[in-house]
Amino acid sequence: ISEFWNRLNQVYPNAETFAKDVHITELGSMTIEGALATGFEPDEIWKILVRRDPDIDNRWNLRIGFTINPEIRNALR
Repeated sequence: ISEFWNRLNQVYPNAETFAKDVHITELGSMTIEGALATGFEPDEIWKILVRRDPDIDNRWNLRIGFTINPEIRNALR
């Protein structure tokens, strides 16, 4: 779960606020915090975020200094 929070913090400038206040349809209109509390796995939530915003992988990869193989990126979606 710490890897999930690391990614979220690297991609969203206000990750804590985003996770607490933004309701996401694909999570049953729950927030990220609510989804985690009800048993959603962090990787499920990350995949939903990537599907909602495909550029999220690019922003995360730029911050950690590598690019992801497009075939792997597509498999994660």
